[in-house]
Amino acid sequence: MLSSEERVAAADREFDHVVDRLVLDSPVLDWYETIAANCARVGLPPQAGGLTRPWLRWGALA
Repeated sequence: MLSSEERVAAADREFDHVVDRLVLDSPVLDWYETIAANCARVGLPPQAGGLTRPWLRWGALA
């Protein structure tokens, strides 16, 4: 596993000439868990993730 210093992001400007597109091959299996984990990762309170639930439940918004 790479350390945070060794990781690179395809969105970094230094890779503009190398990365044109990304193909994501793994679907999100649990959006609630994914959103909760991302909120925790960036330091948002768990309630912030709860604001997404209407979009996850209502097909017209999804």
